[in-house]
Amino acid sequence: MKLIIREPSKKAREFAMEPGTCSMGRSQENDVALNDSQVSRKHARIVFISYKGAFVIEDLKSTNGVYLNEVKISGKEDLNEGDIIKIGDTLIEVASLFRDETLQGQTIIMKPAHMISLEKATKVYKLGKVEVNALRGVDLQVEEGEFISVCGPSGSGKSTLLNLIGCIDIPTSGTMSIMGKDVTEFSDSALSALRNSTIGFIFQSFNLIPVLSAFENVEYPLVILGMPKGERAGRVARMIQEVGLAEFGKHKPEELSGGQRQRVAIARALVTGPKMVLADEPTANLDSKTGIEILDLMQKMNEEHNTTFIFSTHDPKIEKYAKKIYTMTDGMLSL
Repeated sequence: MKLIIREPSKKAREFAMEPGTCSMGRSQENDVALNDSQVSRKHARIVFISYKGAFVIEDLKSTNGVYLNEVKISGKEDLNEGDIIKIGDTLIEVASLFRDETLQGQTIIMKPAHMISLEKATKVYKLGKVEVNALRGVDLQVEEGEFISVCGPSGSGKSTLLNLIGCIDIPTSGTMSIMGKDVTEFSDSALSALRNSTIGFIFQSFNLIPVLSAFENVEYPLVILGMPKGERAGRVARMIQEVGLAEFGKHKPEELSGGQRQRVAIARALVTGPKMVLADEPTANLDSKTGIEILDLMQKMNEEHNTTFIFSTHDPKIEKYAKKIYTMTDGMLSL
């Protein structure tokens, strides 16, 4: 479903809903977070009812009510293309239902939003009085389970692009959405929550905590998420087994080889069950043989977990692994 959202004194924006449930309200915890002062923290939600093949809008006992085509709703009401939802002073147009008429049993198959979508994204950094155009109108769509390489020389914009996709930074202009959510207006805390729950990172310098063991390094993201200790232990043990380090869980990073450290980094990136993993030059500090082993491992993880992998690299070995190879030149991306 595509919604066009018009808030008071703000430019219109689009939201592509994934199959399931979409909540709307003033809190950043909602799928659609609004700044409208007339909107309560959890105001309304849209639900896809698979057995009916229908979308419904529901008022979550909001302060000012929910209006559908100028009529206040009570309970739930069906939605159709072209409908106008009013919550507070915000108008939300149902621009498209993104439905496919093909049926499997009684369930209508929906076209999900892109996992990652950038449209005409730019990034400009200011160094004193000088402006550096790191990204120049980048368009990129990535689907779930893809294995993608972004190649280019140092300074071409590869790391800047990964920083945007990883929600470490936001575009200067243009649009960017992750799993159908427009993240350009997310608060810092909302971006942090999205990173922790959705994205894993692998760095060329490994970025392991030296005072922690391999097991504890892999466990650390789960500690941040507040996962109970018993559940953490089982998940970390399984992930360390998968990357071939079952016998090295108690070793500190300084006691491991470069390849083993990168395996720990891969396990750490995947232990939270992220939708995607971003790898910045993951083989740069490894010898050729170890680099190939790491690429084989990441390809295996991609296939077994259906995790999306995006690399930035200038390593030609990655080309035979990547299903799509993009080239970055002077801040511009091409396939």
